[in-house]
Amino acid sequence: MKRKLPLTEAASVRYGTHLDPLLITSSKPDHANPQTGAQPIATTQASAAKATQNNIPVVRVGDVTAGRASARYIGPVPSPPLKFLAKRGDIVVSMSGQFNVNRWADNDALLDQRVMRVRGLRNSTSTDYLFHYLVPVLKAIEQQTVGHRTKNLSAKQVKQITVDLPAFNQQKRIAAILDAFKAAVDNYRRQTELRRLQLEYYRNGADTFNKYIANLDRQATLRQQQYEYYRDLLLK
Repeated sequence: MKRKLPLTEAASVRYGTHLDPLLITSSKPDHANPQTGAQPIATTQASAAKATQNNIPVVRVGDVTAGRASARYIGPVPSPPLKFLAKRGDIVVSMSGQFNVNRWADNDALLDQRVMRVRGLRNSTSTDYLFHYLVPVLKAIEQQTVGHRTKNLSAKQVKQITVDLPAFNQQKRIAAILDAFKAAVDNYRRQTELRRLQLEYYRNGADTFNKYIANLDRQATLRQQQYEYYRDLLLK
């Protein structure tokens, strides 16, 4: 039996904070931690009080689509740091322009302003289920948002989002099915982009490449339609 809950009760929802743009730099490896390229983020109130500066990835609006950081923050860490932190696998949402939704695939990173993080609750809500659920919901809100040249997702709109939640194990099963469809879509899109790059390199035999690319585009579109069909079916 499904439950209907506000998103803010069904999950941990956090919003980014203002980070001084002068203290945000292009992403570069950090010698303090050659494996991750980042210094540890303070994870307790006591250590946060002692922390004054860091060199850590930052999630900006433009990073949501890729799911990876393109810049680092070298200024004072906001307190408490866990409130403004996105971890690998968390849902990140751009709240300005297009309301893009993705799963964070990079190291722990600070949330910049106009970015929202959503995380499922342990043994209650699956983050992966919420990801698939939120994509069409936020797209609909984006299409309905009018008034300004740049659309902005407000905290008030987020509080109005409700989520249909089946049993936790069922959430995980549904997410696994939709993840498989999503992986097929992403695979065809990667192949399409690769073949386009090859076409640019090898101009001879362009007709053959164009036909091959067109077929990959059709396959990607088909898989996307299948994904959306089963997503809407399973999430009803």
